[in-house]
Amino acid sequence: MTQNRIALVTGVTRLKGIGKAICTELAQQGNDIFFTYWRDYDRTMSWGVKDNEADLIQEEIKSIGVRCEKIELDLSKKESVELLFNQVETLLGNPSILVNNAAYSTQTDIDNLTSDELDRHYHVNLRGTILLSL
Repeated sequence: MTQNRIALVTGVTRLKGIGKAICTELAQQGNDIFFTYWRDYDRTMSWGVKDNEADLIQEEIKSIGVRCEKIELDLSKKESVELLFNQVETLLGNPSILVNNAAYSTQTDIDNLTSDELDRHYHVNLRGTILLSL
């Protein structure tokens, strides 16, 4: 019996989000899923998020017939990458698919962009993505 591949997908907080659609498609192809979510970020955005959306996503993916685990994680934190990979390995095994879907985005422009805001973009969109891909 062959074991399913394990897909790690970041940025899967919302029922109507791209991350959820990616997870669903990968699960329908027979891949086990591990996803990250960060409600604090989505709560600040215009679309908002309900507290149980990540749980509902996990239930839906499991109903497809694959394993699914998740972790709420702030990818801007230095320790997040190591923590994430440790959790995936412990709960599902070694991931063979990575989808860097998490992103930090705001309505800033050149006139109101601060160095702190630029750092937040960098930590999630560049540093986090690169460290996960190594």
